[in-house]
Amino acid sequence: MQTKQGCAGWGLLITVLAWCAGLPPAAAQYTFTTNAGTLTITSFTGSGGTVISHGKSTNDLPIIGIGDNAFQACRDLLRVTIPDSITSIGPWAFASCTSLTNVTMGNGATNLGDHAFDYCPSLTQVIIGSNVTSIGQWVFASCTRLASITIPDSVTSIGDYAFDLCTGLTNITLGSHLHSIGDWAFLSCGKLASITIPDSVVNLGDWAFQNCTNLTRVTLPKNITSLGNHMFYNCTKLGSVTIPATVTRVGSYAFYGCTSLRGVYFQGNAPEGGADSSMFSGANQATVYYLPGTTGWESTFGGRPTALSK
Repeated sequence: MQTKQGCAGWGLLITVLAWCAGLPPAAAQYTFTTNAGTLTITSFTGSGGTVISHGKSTNDLPIIGIGDNAFQACRDLLRVTIPDSITSIGPWAFASCTSLTNVTMGNGATNLGDHAFDYCPSLTQVIIGSNVTSIGQWVFASCTRLASITIPDSVTSIGDYAFDLCTGLTNITLGSHLHSIGDWAFLSCGKLASITIPDSVVNLGDWAFQNCTNLTRVTLPKNITSLGNHMFYNCTKLGSVTIPATVTRVGSYAFYGCTSLRGVYFQGNAPEGGADSSMFSGANQATVYYLPGTTGWESTFGGRPTALSK
């Protein structure tokens, strides 16, 4: 069931103030779906400003969800506060809100739908709720002014392209229970200089850091078994990297175009793929180092010379 009500009719779960462009406060209109005595916002036709959710309408029906595309392309929206009562944020919920600068999430939602904040180029501050376990695909893609973000310990997975083209991102703190980082997760985050991936991570996607051209330092998790194809493709400032002993495979083109790479320090036996010369293609100054007592090493690995670590 869908119903459309103005602010005066509901009271409301969301107060919208048209603070942008000098506009006066205005009544907003929302479309809801009802299910088992609860409400989910499915669209918003008001204008501007700040969205603050209070969790209930005047008839006491709880609002528990922000539906797919609910606020998509609300170009005057500046700030959003989402309360603990909201348990779901759907795909494309705030996508293309081009004036949105601040998002504060409560602790009710457990996942962020795909593209939830895709192409919010003015977004500078995000606080993710402490019960979110999954960040979907393209959630913060093309949020070009987002400089810093903390992923809470509750998050176990970051989806494909989640931070694609976050060209202003300089700092990201990953939570201690993160298990999986998807393909292209940090594609073209050109200002990201360093990242520490917690030891809880066991899956790192292909192309995960492609075109992170300012990346100089990365700390890999101790339990990872594979470095995916194209993982550090064109990370032109990466100077050295330590590969944990648990890694048994290094993918094709993993360090392609890493022109500043000098030392690759393996802590265990030679992984699979050593005959694949594409692995270090363009990384013409790199040397592969291995520890005494490890096995499987030959004079070259991935097309680069090897040497015993001192």
